Amino acid sequence: MSVPLKAREMLKEIHVVNGREYCCYIKGNCSDDRTADLVFFNGLFSGASSWAYQTRMPALLKHYRLVMFDYPCQGGSAAVTEGMTAFDLLQELTVLLTQLRVKKPLLIGHSVGGMLGGIMA
Repeated sequence: MSVPLKAREMLKEIHVVNGREYCCYIKGNCSDDRTADLVFFNGLFSGASSWAYQTRMPALLKHYRLVMFDYPCQGGSAAVTEGMTAFDLLQELTVLLTQLRVKKPLLIGHSVGGMLGGIMA
């Protein structure tokens, strides 16, 4: 997409990593001239919707592409049917961010999302 999304417009995409579906939400400036991508890591039991307030801030929407996703077993993402470690999740999230073509990521997280984002950084 070459222009910023409208303030209320949000893209919902399903991406598959290692056979597991991740539900992703994208909002804001999707053009190549965006400043960077803000990647939001939610808490363990909160899902991507926990970032609803931040996704309404006009300054963020104008300059950044906001990227949120549901972890496995959250929101629109697939359930986990076999064992999965935090390391497995980090590897899959790295692939997911590559699939989403994240540019100059700024990682933001709370709770377990803060830990995951910190390790990924």
